[in-house]
Amino acid sequence: MQMIGPAANGGSDSASSSTLSANFGPASVSGAEQTLSVSASGGVAPYSYSVVSGDGSVSAGVLHTGWSASNVIKITDSKGVSTQVSVSKPSSGVVWGGNGVDSVTGIEIAQDNSIIVYGQTWSTSLPDGLTYQGAGGGFGDVFMVKYDSAGKKVFSKSFGTANGDSIQNHGVSTDALGNIYFTGHTLGSLPGFVNPGGGWTGWDAFIGKLDSAGNLQWLKEYPNTADEVSYGLVVDPATGVSTMAGWSQTTFPGSPTAHQGGGNDCFVAQADASGNLNGNAYDFGTAGSEICRNIARDRSGNIIVAGYSSGAIPGHTNGTGSYCGIFAKFTSSLALVWLNQIPCNAPNFPLGLDVDSNGDIFFSGYTNGNQFGTLAGVNDLIYGKLDGNTGNLLWGKQDGVAAGDANAGVPTIRALSDGTIALSANLGGAAWAGYTLSGTKDAYLMRVNSTGNLLWRKQVSSAAAEDLLLTVDSHDNIFTAVNSTATLPLLGVTPASAGTGDAFLFKFDINGSQQ
Repeated sequence: MQMIGPAANGGSDSASSSTLSANFGPASVSGAEQTLSVSASGGVAPYSYSVVSGDGSVSAGVLHTGWSASNVIKITDSKGVSTQVSVSKPSSGVVWGGNGVDSVTGIEIAQDNSIIVYGQTWSTSLPDGLTYQGAGGGFGDVFMVKYDSAGKKVFSKSFGTANGDSIQNHGVSTDALGNIYFTGHTLGSLPGFVNPGGGWTGWDAFIGKLDSAGNLQWLKEYPNTADEVSYGLVVDPATGVSTMAGWSQTTFPGSPTAHQGGGNDCFVAQADASGNLNGNAYDFGTAGSEICRNIARDRSGNIIVAGYSSGAIPGHTNGTGSYCGIFAKFTSSLALVWLNQIPCNAPNFPLGLDVDSNGDIFFSGYTNGNQFGTLAGVNDLIYGKLDGNTGNLLWGKQDGVAAGDANAGVPTIRALSDGTIALSANLGGAAWAGYTLSGTKDAYLMRVNSTGNLLWRKQVSSAAAEDLLLTVDSHDNIFTAVNSTATLPLLGVTPASAGTGDAFLFKFDINGSQQ
């Protein structure tokens, strides 16, 4: 913590204010928050303190910083004499990690604007007293860290089996009470369950629930004889009924529609508030192979699923010899409303998904052809908007640079309240105009207008490689979770440990200014 004062433009209320000065005690750190004692000398006691600028607070002689890089503190003595002092933080981000690789795969905002960062870890020595369970097949343990809206760490958790476990983008959702529901897939057997194995590697889907303080309420595995991979989950905030989506190599238990005979089919399935399958499920696919990678819920409780298919869904053709983006809409009880494929001009892979307040659908992903324009790089970023009532494409955009590879990490997308859209993108091999490639792969934060035209783009980079995911709170603040194997000098943050990759969390306003 660095003190700079008196603050610029702070001034003083009388000439004798020069006798006032501030004294700050050692700082303790919890997430974005740094706490330190503050006291005054000079002037006439007692003193009062207030925050003039910044998002910190001061009470009982203690300053609590928030996300802001600096706070201006006003000190007033009993005679009304005052002065202002600026207190700056050494960095304005948050970092979490152990002695190995800690890879963020998702970030979500709860209804109280707390932030949940989650992913996979291969660190055998973890922070906060967590225990690594071991890994097999190249997959590590699941971790989850919750921060309050001011950036203070609330809890961190990890769990896993000796065989390996995975949680992916949009694998977390919260209810009205702040309970946290999460989904993923495991190669092992969770407590009380037996994984029968089979398929490619023997994945079973699971759903778990934590209360708002991070205490595990239940954890359920759904054994199947073939691979069953859950990529995303949404929850009804009032009832606690959760819906997961992913892909399976056999019919999901309880589904009224059978597996279509291809390699993989997409599925959606529901669990009640205790994690037990409630009988609502639906498999959909073709004689080809389908991968569903994301799920969203609109304000009416309808469920939207995004993925891609190597076959041709009913009413459509697939002449690419590869995958085309598909989307499905279901009622809250998983009755199919529509199943649609976006116009498939080239192989395309929707990965990011969101629904706005009108029920319209936004997606992001990548293409290696002329999907919504002329291919510029190896793989270009794509994003677009669908009509929520029909699933028809309203517009699509393609954005790339020569030699650039946008098939790097998972692009995320969120609709903002003013009709604009926030996106993340990860680009290897090259840089977008105005930037220089710093490492092997750089991350970008973007905002586009209601028709997809670029408003601004911000690079997050180091000498190594980055992946960036994002979400937004109810005030349109943008929170980004970044994977990096090095320091992020542009954002003033250094890794938390001697590991080979850490998880970074940053806050930006709607105009891209770091908070």
